[in-house]
Amino acid sequence: MDLVISVIAGDPGFILGCVASRFEIEEASLSLLCFGPEQFLLILLGVELVERVLNCRRPIITLSLRLHVMRWTRFLHATAASLPVTVEINLRGIPAHAWELATVAQLLNDHCWISEIHPTTLDRRDVFTVIAWCSHPGLIPQVLELEILEPLLAAGGSRPVRRTLVYPISVSVALVEKPMGAGDPPVLPEAEGDRRRRRRWRQDRSPRAPSSA
Repeated sequence: MDLVISVIAGDPGFILGCVASRFEIEEASLSLLCFGPEQFLLILLGVELVERVLNCRRPIITLSLRLHVMRWTRFLHATAASLPVTVEINLRGIPAHAWELATVAQLLNDHCWISEIHPTTLDRRDVFTVIAWCSHPGLIPQVLELEILEPLLAAGGSRPVRRTLVYPISVSVALVEKPMGAGDPPVLPEAEGDRRRRRRWRQDRSPRAPSSA
């Protein structure tokens, strides 16, 4: 259970001691994590302790500290948005040793939310197909680059060099009226070996019209 502590005045280093003594809580049972400028996440064990420290949302005031306390919520610092469009996305060029959902998610996570893997993806290694939700299909890039780290090698007795292989990935998008929705998505086996990778854009990002389903 978490509370957000904002420091209005004073030294943040005294927060745990202040909370522990004020509310008669064992200091060792409290955890404090940085959460932003002059803000901290106070982690407590149990609803009763949360209610005690929240103290009807009254500020915590001592001679050396002034703290504002509020409940953590997933809506904090967030704004509302939506992903109104369902699309089928085909990715060509993903190598066999990186043929897994984590690769596709890394390539596409800035542009859509993947909801399903197309069943045919399990039985092929040329086209990886997913169903996804997005805000605008035309903002999904047509070409990406997948960069995968090679095993660590020593370069002629000098310091190790990190080498990579870069794979061009072509992307096609088609609108679909509704997702498959046939239960849980297929589970792909994990790729073996060093799977650390990153996505690189390789194209103009101007919006484009998707093809029809």
